[in-house]
Amino acid sequence: MTEQKIIQIIVCTAKDQLNIYGLDGAKQARRLIDALSAIGLCGGVFPEEIEHAYQQVERKEEDIRAGKPPKPTILPSQTQQEEVLAWLKQPWKGELLTRKGKKQIEECIRFFEDYWA
Repeated sequence: MTEQKIIQIIVCTAKDQLNIYGLDGAKQARRLIDALSAIGLCGGVFPEEIEHAYQQVERKEEDIRAGKPPKPTILPSQTQQEEVLAWLKQPWKGELLTRKGKKQIEECIRFFEDYWA
């Protein structure tokens, strides 16, 4: 699976937190995108992709505030889930990753392990 597909799965899952929990899901949605941002500092994600991810989540929040009905995405297959987790768990360039960034990625991994269990 391509890196762009993995990123899109993470973004769709973030948006689904808003679809499922409404604005109460915004904090978790942002945490998932924050993990992508931390990976971006290591060169794993382009800045434009991170900006686009934040914009998608912001648009979803605006849709919820406007009363638009949620459009949940289809869960990724088991194989895709495993690939996303493997991508998140890879050793990112540690010298470029802050302690906060490491924590954000670890929280993202734990979230997906629980969410997809």
